Amino acid sequence: QCASAAQGAVTVDEACKVLGLAGARQTAALMEAVGKHDAAAALSIFNTQYAEGKDLGAMLDELCAVARDLLIPQAGIQMISGICTPQELRTLQPLLSPGELLRITAVLRDTAAGFNASANRRIDAELCLVRLCEPEASLDAESLNARLCRVEERLARGVVPVAAAPQQ
Repeated sequence: QCASAAQGAVTVDEACKVLGLAGARQTAALMEAVGKHDAAAALSIFNTQYAEGKDLGAMLDELCAVARDLLIPQAGIQMISGICTPQELRTLQPLLSPGELLRITAVLRDTAAGFNASANRRIDAELCLVRLCEPEASLDAESLNARLCRVEERLARGVVPVAAAPQQ
């Protein structure tokens, strides 16, 4: 399929274009936006990919694979899908706690599973990204666990957020 659509040699970018995949750079940028809780950046990246005709299900699958790639090595196993480079994974690792990665994976799986019955997959995917970027907007157990894990990791690293003293 890629060879028939490509003019000349088939490159990674050409294969991603033909198959409707976001590719490593865009998937890493999207996961970075999620890790930084930047819904505006995530939606901007998503909308660019959507405008280029990327497959919504494939984009969610790629994000899920990256979440898995970030989570599995924490169990002492080195297996990566190849969606992102090892350097990109090292950059993303500090942004996401294990609890957040489990929540991200669950939200992505649930959203993708609902695509078959969806009236508007784009809206479902956009709302999924907002849920990924803003766990504080949800009070389900996985979101609360992800938030708690993030606080625990910051405390373990000595990063203690200090609230400003109330004004009299």
